[in-house]
Amino acid sequence: MEIRQQQRMQNDLMQKRLGLPLPSIERRQRQLDYQADQRRYREQDRMRMQRYRPKPVVPRMRPSCQNQIHGNEYLRRDCS
Repeated sequence: MEIRQQQRMQNDLMQKRLGLPLPSIERRQRQLDYQADQRRYREQDRMRMQRYRPKPVVPRMRPSCQNQIHGNEYLRRDCS
């Protein structure tokens, strides 16, 4: 509550100094607050991902145990 009162007083002061309408000052402040929140959330996500980065799964092909019909005897694999 106290922060809102301080922000309201700052907005009133800016209105008197710059002569801007109060709704536009409040709209700009909301935009700045939103952007700051988004930056903070992105930073938190980056930190969280660095700590819990999963090990990537690399798919591997296993050799087939099937021989070609006219395959060479020396190329047979032990598939037990």
